[in-house]
Amino acid sequence: MVALKVLFWTLLAAPAWAFVGYPLLMLLRAAFARDRVDTPAAVWRPTVTVVIAARGEAERIVARVQNILADQDYPTDLLDVVVACNGIGDGTAAACRQAFGDDQRVTVLDAPGDEGKAGSLNRGVAAAEGEVVLFADARQRFDADVVHLLTARLADPAVGAVSGRLVIGPAQDAAVRGVGSYWAIETRLREAESRTGSAVGCTGAIYAIRSDLYMPLPPATVLDDVLTPMRIVFQGRAVKFEPGAVARDVPSKTAGREFERKSRTLAGNLQILGLEPRLLSVRENPIFFRYVSHRLLRVVGPWCLVGAMVLGLFLPVVPYALLSAALGAIFLLGLVGLLTGWRLLAAPGGFLLLNAAALAALFRWLGARGHVWRPTS
Repeated sequence: MVALKVLFWTLLAAPAWAFVGYPLLMLLRAAFARDRVDTPAAVWRPTVTVVIAARGEAERIVARVQNILADQDYPTDLLDVVVACNGIGDGTAAACRQAFGDDQRVTVLDAPGDEGKAGSLNRGVAAAEGEVVLFADARQRFDADVVHLLTARLADPAVGAVSGRLVIGPAQDAAVRGVGSYWAIETRLREAESRTGSAVGCTGAIYAIRSDLYMPLPPATVLDDVLTPMRIVFQGRAVKFEPGAVARDVPSKTAGREFERKSRTLAGNLQILGLEPRLLSVRENPIFFRYVSHRLLRVVGPWCLVGAMVLGLFLPVVPYALLSAALGAIFLLGLVGLLTGWRLLAAPGGFLLLNAAALAALFRWLGARGHVWRPTS
């Protein structure tokens, strides 16, 4: 019985640390930390290549490239764009060439086949000539000062990568709104990590790196925005977060689409362990504690919650069965929220969606799914 009680508290401790304890620790440390750039951005104005991996984006790729070339508060002669297509005959490359055929600042790379996003990014970076590579998606839009702010953070030679902030508009679906609340907390956590040393990964829709630090991604890589920054950490550089550099996006239209997106991302957190085993090495990973707390426990946490909920049924009512019942009640409220769309149940609905996505991620990873890149809108 004692062993079961210890196991129960251990199962609860893992998600409690990942979702509550670790974020509070980082926020507390950040409150007493200083992490700003004193060097004026004008001291270092690097050439910047924006790499967009695009698939099925014929309708919006032109507006996206124009948003980068025309709307940015950055010298136009220092900025160019590479559109690396990954969809044969989907019209993306043709739309770009028709709109920017004579513009030397736009390079369009045709798709050699269905190589996935990782292959497109590798080709895009290989064609990039900028001292800084800025990764972007076709769906979002950048605020005018994005390039200016990201390169300002990279003026510090100790910084190898810097992530901007993804701002997602208001959602209609209640559960998606609940997930949006989680994203707001996640953004605060990344900023706290940045202020106290190094963030664990970047936001794929908006992050910049020193081009000479890029290492080609293995085929089928899902989380380039974690693998690339962590490899930069292994090279002795810090990964920072710049909240003023904003990419604007729209939310998922349905909870099902958000579930698909989250399960794929969480499966990528498992895939990355095989692609870069050094992540689990205390000696080789300079931010091992942060990586395990922020990334790894997020995937195993939901399994721990389910295990504790089941185990509590076989232990004394106080406090074990009561805690187990409370967990069950939260999940039940979340299910009602997902099925009814009630706004009052947006938080438990989002909580259930995220945990269900983490549970599904394991099966998705074991089944080797998610290796073909299909962007979601």
